[in-house]
Amino acid sequence: MRKKISILGSTGFIGRMVLEILELHSERFEILALSAGENTSLLIEQIKKFRPSFVSVKKEEDAKFLRKISEELGFKILHGTGGASTVASLEDADIVVSAISGIEGFLPTYSAVKQGKEFFSPTRNPL
Repeated sequence: MRKKISILGSTGFIGRMVLEILELHSERFEILALSAGENTSLLIEQIKKFRPSFVSVKKEEDAKFLRKISEELGFKILHGTGGASTVASLEDADIVVSAISGIEGFLPTYSAVKQGKEFFSPTRNPL
């Protein structure tokens, strides 16, 4: 059975590297959810490639834009800190990767911890 992963900060350097590693081990891992800031063009590429069930973006206007493709690609779109926190605390997520920099990552990461999720953060432990 593949482990389901939520990635906070999927379009940043660490998020991109994690996705590359997980792609090499796709028989063991499934991308359940992605959360990103403002790089919607890269996020769309990631959505098409990994087919997550949930996607969260920082801005509401980006969420509105992505809603246009969400039905076609089969994902639920969320936005803001609440959206990232939802991605971090999804019941089906086995592992949460916290790669959002700065204070913006605090509440989503805290949500994962409160739910008892196994999580990875570059400042917490190495891959």
